[in-house]
Amino acid sequence: MSVNHKRIITLLSAAFFLACSSSKKSGLSDKERLSWYLSVEQTPCFGKCPIYQMSIDGNQQVRLSAKRFLPRIGEYHAAMPDSLFNEIVSLTQQATWDTYDSSYMTGYSDLPSTVVRFSNKQRDMITLTYENKLAPEPVVSIVELLQQFRTLAEWENEEGQK
Repeated sequence: MSVNHKRIITLLSAAFFLACSSSKKSGLSDKERLSWYLSVEQTPCFGKCPIYQMSIDGNQQVRLSAKRFLPRIGEYHAAMPDSLFNEIVSLTQQATWDTYDSSYMTGYSDLPSTVVRFSNKQRDMITLTYENKLAPEPVVSIVELLQQFRTLAEWENEEGQK
């Protein structure tokens, strides 16, 4: 297991066990929380790659639109634990979004793409598309944390059913 994977598992474990007792602030002001937004979309491949879009707002509300090849298909929501949200906010603040290219593609048509959309200012959305972990490391780390959250979260559909 790589160091990065161990870090992700440790962070997610801490997030789920400490979610209720965490009082650490995310570093976002109330105004920044209104415009903070992050989404990750996985596109189709020539196979059974999960196809979904997941978004998080500044109030830690996560929405999942599961389209194909996931245990549940449909629209779901979950609350993100404070510690995980704080880690993701920290990674988005460390990332130098304005220096990144908009696309990091391999050129192979059978790979799924990952589309990341991020905004921390109203009307200022950054979109970055990549394949095969070719994006800058902070972006790949954010996506890996969110993918782990997607598999471990207790999702509820719009009727409140798990």
